[in-house]
Amino acid sequence: MAAHACRSVIRQSIEKTVIGTGVKDQWRCSISPKKIFSAITSALRHNYSVVDESVAIVIILVLVCGIAYAVGGSPGNQSDPFTVSLSYTMTLENGTTMKYYETNASLYKMFIHNVPEARNVTYDEVISFILDDDTDQVPYGYDSYICIDYAVAVHDNAERRNISAGLVTCDIRDGKHALNVFNTTDRGPVYVDCTGARPGDPAHNYDKIARIDGRYRVEPVADISPYYYVSHQNDTVSNIRVYW
Repeated sequence: MAAHACRSVIRQSIEKTVIGTGVKDQWRCSISPKKIFSAITSALRHNYSVVDESVAIVIILVLVCGIAYAVGGSPGNQSDPFTVSLSYTMTLENGTTMKYYETNASLYKMFIHNVPEARNVTYDEVISFILDDDTDQVPYGYDSYICIDYAVAVHDNAERRNISAGLVTCDIRDGKHALNVFNTTDRGPVYVDCTGARPGDPAHNYDKIARIDGRYRVEPVADISPYYYVSHQNDTVSNIRVYW
């Protein structure tokens, strides 16, 4: 009886944790080991006599969390030809070559997922997709959902719509920024930034056309975005990396 009650509390705690993350991307799960451990700890604070079966459940959960964290914290880290690791190498002044990974606010290594049927489309088709996609409506969180999360979500959403997309990262004045690129059939490369609203910003469309020709500049998509994030406006851009 005690074991059943404990299992029920553990299950409810973890379900609450999962639902509370607001995971939107069906390919990725941003649930951190810390949150799972917190859920387990919360469950075990109840005064139940935990028998062998319940202990086994906890051990399995801990092992799963540890393995997931070790491989990058995301189910996207799989050896398939359509999953692309967002990583790059740099040669230091002493000649040493170092490999770096693009990470999100939780320091998870990031991946994008391509679809073989995806193709380049026209500029108007890209704009139609961007305005229909609601990634920009996800609230920005400095410790939870940042620019690279938006860029990965937009990329994967586009590929699921059979629209070929790329992801761009670049160095700017105060760090890094991430956005998307589409190689349109009529206008060539078009850069799109769908980074969403900060806390307290008004509810509007936050999709932006970006230009990164030496400096970072954005303008609203289709003149319907009266408010948009311009923190990096006119920042010097360097070390542009493109992932397809």
